[in-house]
Amino acid sequence: GKYCIGGEATVTGPCSSGFYCTGGAWKSTPLDGDTGDICWEGWQCPAGAVIPTPCESGFFCSAEFADLPAEQVACAAGYYCSNGSYTPTPWAVSFVGENGTTFVNDICPIGSYCDVESSRPTACPVGTFASIEGTGSESSCFDCTPGFVCNSSETRIPHVMCPQGSFCPAGTGTVAEAVSCHEGHQCAGGNEAPEPCPGGSYSNTEGSVHCMPCPAGKQCRADVGGTVEPE
Repeated sequence: GKYCIGGEATVTGPCSSGFYCTGGAWKSTPLDGDTGDICWEGWQCPAGAVIPTPCESGFFCSAEFADLPAEQVACAAGYYCSNGSYTPTPWAVSFVGENGTTFVNDICPIGSYCDVESSRPTACPVGTFASIEGTGSESSCFDCTPGFVCNSSETRIPHVMCPQGSFCPAGTGTVAEAVSCHEGHQCAGGNEAPEPCPGGSYSNTEGSVHCMPCPAGKQCRADVGGTVEPE
């Protein structure tokens, strides 16, 4: 972690930031690989470093930004840097650390989002989904598609249809949030909005799956936006 000009026994000073000095260094910026060297990409070397240490989670360290922890640069939105990253936009980069731990740095996976300085993906919340890689914020997760329920976090593609007798506007997160079908309407399942009863039928209760045929001698008009009671 130190150097001695001319190989003298007296220490001249600490190894420069961005470099490491293993022993016997005669200048603060060794490059011979024996007495020290420039810091590795994905690692950091503060002044006086004996060996490089991995860049912290949520950040990256290139050769240009490999000195003090305060000078680490945040991982880019849409990506995550778990440890030892050397780029703000890692893609399928992995390595095994000294203790056998595997560190992975990658683009944010489908169903999740990664803010700036993310060390791991965060699941899109209930009621939303992410069908593409690289989502960079929670607000970028899409509202659940109308007619569907996104009832779990980390939803990739909405696939749970709105239950019969109800309709589901955009962003519906649970079956309990589904809206009961209005009177004069029907909801056969997968509805994003209630469907008015067609002419010749009616519905005088909420939650109808299908409208009922108009009774004999009664009129159920099609121009009233869904008949509730036959006339």
